[in-house]
Amino acid sequence: MADMSVGMMGAGLTGMQRGYQTVTNAANNIAQQTTVNAGESSSADLAGPLVNLGVGERATEASASVIRTADEMVGTLIDLMA
Repeated sequence: MADMSVGMMGAGLTGMQRGYQTVTNAANNIAQQTTVNAGESSSADLAGPLVNLGVGERATEASASVIRTADEMVGTLIDLMA
């Protein structure tokens, strides 16, 4: 069970890093599009970056949930061994 918890923590951390990177990339894309189109009357196509922003946010939340679950498993294991 301890090995599984460690693996889950690693997977959760990797997921959080990927989610953070997705959010960062989406935010940069939004900033670039709004800056480039600031002087134009046409609106920038922000649908894709906004969707990616939401996807990154949800991925980060899901990964945090995996880490919380792994932490609970480690706590349970420690309680059982005590």
